[in-house]
Order: sequence, then structure tokens, then C-alpha cells
Amino acid sequence: MTLRGKVALVTGGAQGIGRAVAESLLKNEGKVALVDLNQSVGEECKKILDGEFGDGNCIFIQCDVTDRLKLKDAFQSTVDRFGRLDIVVNNAGINNEKDWEKTIEVNL
Repeated sequence: MTLRGKVALVTGGAQGIGRAVAESLLKNEGKVALVDLNQSVGEECKKILDGEFGDGNCIFIQCDVTDRLKLKDAFQSTVDRFGRLDIVVNNAGINNEKDWEKTIEVNL
């Protein structure tokens, strides 16, 4: 499978399953926007992926996916940087029984 020239936005992309998805996309010649709430983890992930797959194939965008305006800006930043957006991976998620409303807001 080749994704040469395809651009993906991956929410929750700086760690766990999201990071694994981002790595797979990059291995298959895609370009990736890592969207994650955690600034330090996101920056470190981007640095590692740049070292492995080369500069310019990956960007990090700090974003709270529950904020529609910030999420819209993340989509626009991806298009501004890469000129297109082909794939969206809705991976961000949490599990917090005490704050179930926040869990629903993030996961949906």
C-alpha cells in the first residue's frame, strides 16, 4: 500500500494507537499532522518522527479536540502546510467515569 502524496490528520496522534497510525502512514510515504492536547509529548513525537522519516513529512498541532474552533484551525493548518487533506483518523479518546460528560465530548 502506498500513500505517496496523501495527507492525514491524526487526532491523539502523539502517543499510543494514534502514534502507531502516524508511523504507519509515514512508512507508506504519507504526510501527517499530529493533533494532540499534550504539547511536550507532541513536540517530542514530531522530533522523533522527523529523525526517522525526514523533515517536512510531519507537523504537530496542539489542540483540544473538544474546542470546535481550535479543531477547525487544526484542519486549516494542515491544508495550509501540505496543500490538501485526504485522510482523517479520529483517534483521540479518554476514559473518565467521574467526568462522563467530558469523556463523551472528547470521544465523539
